[in-house]
Amino acid sequence: GIYIEIIQYREIGGYEGVYLKNLIYKAISSAAVFVVAFAVFGTTAAVVRRNLRAYYRDNEIDASDSGILQLPGNIAVVILSAAAAFFTRNIFHQKILEFFNAVDTGITDPLFGRELGYFLFKRPLVVQAYQLLITLWVLAAIMAAAYYYLAVKATEGYGQSSNLPYIQFRPLLKGRFARHMLICIVGYFALKAVSYIFMKEEILYSGFVAGLTGAGYADAKIWLAYYSFMPFLILACLAAAIFFLSRKKTGKALISLIPMPAAWIITAIVAAVLQSVYIDPNEARIENRYIGYNMSETRHAYNLDSVENIDFDSVQEINAEILQKNIETVRNIRVIDYIPTLDSNIQLQSNTNFYTFYDADILDYTINDISTPVFVSAREIDRNKLPVQSYINTMFKYTHGYGVVMNPINSITREGQAEYIISGLRMNTTDPKLVATRPEIYYGELTRYPVIVNAAQGLKEIDYDGNRETVYEGVSGIKLSFLNRVLFAMKYRDFNLLISGYIDGNSKILLNRYVVERAAKAAPFLMIDPDPFIVLTPEGRLKWVLDGYTYSGRYPYSQYTDWLGTRFNYIRNSVKIIVDAYDGSTEFYIVDEDDPIIAAYEKIYPSLFTGKGFPEDVRQQMKYPEALFKIQTLLLQAYHLDPGDTEEDNVQKFYTNQDRWEIAKYSTYAEYTGNYSSGGGETYIVPYYNMIKLPDGNGETEELILMRPFTPAKKSNLVSWLAVKNSWENYGEMMIFGFPKNTNIFGPSQVEQKINQIDNVSKDMTLWGQSGSRVFKGSLLVIPMETSILYVEPIYIQASGSTSIPEVRKIIVGSQRGNEIRFGTGTTLDEALSQLLGESFSVSEGAGGTTLPGENGEQDGEKPDETPEEGEEDKTDAAMIEELLRKYDMIREQLDEMGKMIRELQ
Repeated sequence: GIYIEIIQYREIGGYEGVYLKNLIYKAISSAAVFVVAFAVFGTTAAVVRRNLRAYYRDNEIDASDSGILQLPGNIAVVILSAAAAFFTRNIFHQKILEFFNAVDTGITDPLFGRELGYFLFKRPLVVQAYQLLITLWVLAAIMAAAYYYLAVKATEGYGQSSNLPYIQFRPLLKGRFARHMLICIVGYFALKAVSYIFMKEEILYSGFVAGLTGAGYADAKIWLAYYSFMPFLILACLAAAIFFLSRKKTGKALISLIPMPAAWIITAIVAAVLQSVYIDPNEARIENRYIGYNMSETRHAYNLDSVENIDFDSVQEINAEILQKNIETVRNIRVIDYIPTLDSNIQLQSNTNFYTFYDADILDYTINDISTPVFVSAREIDRNKLPVQSYINTMFKYTHGYGVVMNPINSITREGQAEYIISGLRMNTTDPKLVATRPEIYYGELTRYPVIVNAAQGLKEIDYDGNRETVYEGVSGIKLSFLNRVLFAMKYRDFNLLISGYIDGNSKILLNRYVVERAAKAAPFLMIDPDPFIVLTPEGRLKWVLDGYTYSGRYPYSQYTDWLGTRFNYIRNSVKIIVDAYDGSTEFYIVDEDDPIIAAYEKIYPSLFTGKGFPEDVRQQMKYPEALFKIQTLLLQAYHLDPGDTEEDNVQKFYTNQDRWEIAKYSTYAEYTGNYSSGGGETYIVPYYNMIKLPDGNGETEELILMRPFTPAKKSNLVSWLAVKNSWENYGEMMIFGFPKNTNIFGPSQVEQKINQIDNVSKDMTLWGQSGSRVFKGSLLVIPMETSILYVEPIYIQASGSTSIPEVRKIIVGSQRGNEIRFGTGTTLDEALSQLLGESFSVSEGAGGTTLPGENGEQDGEKPDETPEEGEEDKTDAAMIEELLRKYDMIREQLDEMGKMIRELQ
């Protein structure tokens, strides 16, 4: 098992040093536990042996008699100590490494004034060691009590002349046995006295005031005093007990221990009375200081204290001038939705029956020298779709995916379908700079099983469309020598690895191909985001980018969060991980130098992190993780600050919830999961990406931002929106833009209700739905422009049938004017904006200033004479030719696939 782990770590990226260091410290910690356990159990066994010998001697019992309990031997002690070492083998090593590589944070906790590094790095080991010691002590005491009980039980009636039947269990209540057990009890309480040091610190993680984490007034004034006083009381009680035991006054020794539980009972009563009589009636004032601690520490632990607050003085109505000034924002408005686009790609771009698209991500790419937000999705192999699930197919032949598809999010075809920047197995592209030199995807999100490459006997892998073959040329993989074949056959219980004639010494097995597990294996101390994204580099490589998080559950006063089965109250996106989709090479980059936890891990594992700087070829595609943004926005609902208020005012608002926010909601009525007529409810808007220029001078040009709007609690109007920058230069910068409090800004759910009341929209959706087609709405987007808001929502129609393609049939845009919403609808964004403005507007040209059909005497359906500018006809012809070529390639690929299917059927 160790050998297999080492070669896997080495194959991932030469990270066997991480595994070996962990292994060495596991061995050291297990050995230390064994020694401590052997000392505790061995000493206990020695005392038990001595007492039992004396007992047998005093009662004239033959200790060698087979019916008598045998004395505990060293073998039993070794077995118990080994068990303790085994069960704690994965508990101590990481804490030991963190303890000896702790870093100072420059931050102290607000109650004790101790350095934060103590709580993050040192205290966990000390507490764990103490818990081990007291557990071993209790187990040893139980072992001794069990031996004494069984020994006395076994000797009842021993010999007809023995007086033991009349003695019964009295030996357990006095004499050597009782003294030993009392010593165990005294030792337990002595250890318990030490625990009050940790219990005193533990109040930093307790709860007060409706579940807030930290110590409240009663904790700080009553329980803190109790935990400080109790060690001295315990030592005094133990001294009295030992004094009485030395004089064989067992009863008085027991009585001398009574003050300990009595002190707890008295303290609990005093704390309860104080809480109900004094604190609860005056909670806002008395707990103010401690609520402030919780607010400030939670904000820092989740990096919310770095959020910049920007308030608008007023809100403008959308007009042509604003759209013109923000024309790049308008040009990049998303008019296609995530799930329908992914569905469309699966239908149109899988190209074979064994490829599929698992996921898609919005990234910023330079397309023909223009920064453009795009959907990028990897074409991965799906072994479940193979026509024959044979061992040869799944292990040797169908080993990898092929290429990516790229859709602009800001445009659609005339049929309302998603357009393509990169499409087809040939990866046809509208930008000659976007070329994939290594389109094969051996490592991805669906590659969750091993495969064998470089097979013997000329067996090659299926490539491209299924009619071509290839041989893997990457450096990754583990050579299948005879030893490795035997070991992996045992590991995977796969006898074929031993007997297959397609495996020789040049064959390699590719393991850990699921990129999330691959990264997690190399860095088990990080939390890996399960949503990676793929990028096409300028060199033509496909690379996965993953987010790694450092986290802790020991940050004083910070609120807890649960995610991915882990509970924590501190988190940082400190690491970006890059995995090559072809050869699996994995690199770890630190992107948050201010995080103390990653600084400690860098000291522990210096060979893990790449020190040459984040690679240029993926810098443009940096994006802030949605998962972390969700966590931060959920906390920000309560933990936001009003910059115009004092600290005390903010604490009072937090306590009373008078300024609490909620994530804005939108109606699920007629979304992709159901029919227009099926009804629905409301759900929270998920974070979404926009290519916009941030208002109020916070952005000189358009850039990709991740945003999420807020409403006041239990209300629907917008109160603010949070934005975070994605670019490498400004990565992670967060801003809250607040709307005027005296202005009612319509929220998404209110706008959605207004959309449902638009006559032509409602009628069209009802009519389309009656034909058996599915009609659904895309996501309603709130798009800020300066101090204005533009609402955009696409409406989709999808014919019945599993192979039908969703198409955008109508685009709705809206803007608030006073207490009303004005809407514009059209089959394109230009049409919708023109109707909204009352004048023609072209995304490519801006506001034209001309009137719409039907205005100024122009008859409906008539168009003014237009003379194309010089070169416009050529551009149009070139675009038509490009579209025809794209459709020709797509039809040809579909015909090839049909031919293959016919051959398979024959």
